[in-house]
Amino acid sequence: WGEGDGSGLRVFDTGETAGRVGGLICGEHNLALARYTMQSQQEQVHVASYPDPRMEGRPFAERVDAAVRHYAAEGQCFVLNATALLDDAARAALYDTAELASELDRDPQALSGCSSIIAPDGRHIAGPVSGREAILTAEVDL
Repeated sequence: WGEGDGSGLRVFDTGETAGRVGGLICGEHNLALARYTMQSQQEQVHVASYPDPRMEGRPFAERVDAAVRHYAAEGQCFVLNATALLDDAARAALYDTAELASELDRDPQALSGCSSIIAPDGRHIAGPVSGREAILTAEVDL
């Protein structure tokens, strides 16, 4: 993630369908120059994806929410945020040893999701949703 000189970070103009759309994944949101590259292309809709729960410090959902709200306000764009969610059956299958299970004990919210849609002023206009699957929708004026 975030490798190279940034020349591959592009915003795509969909016309009237969805405006100017770009996206970053997980820790790329912590890279100021990656954010600048996307935002300097007049991004209107940003797709944020956070598949990895291992964020040190604050709980996963809190960290993700802060990052996407900051991105929306900084870039003055809408953010569609989709995060990983594992239900109890998937957690049991993937974290099937005491050592692996202890990783989830450190952050019980890990892999519980924190999906949302954020307005350019940093407000939630849909969500946040954690702990369950959901389809979020919002009507936006580009």
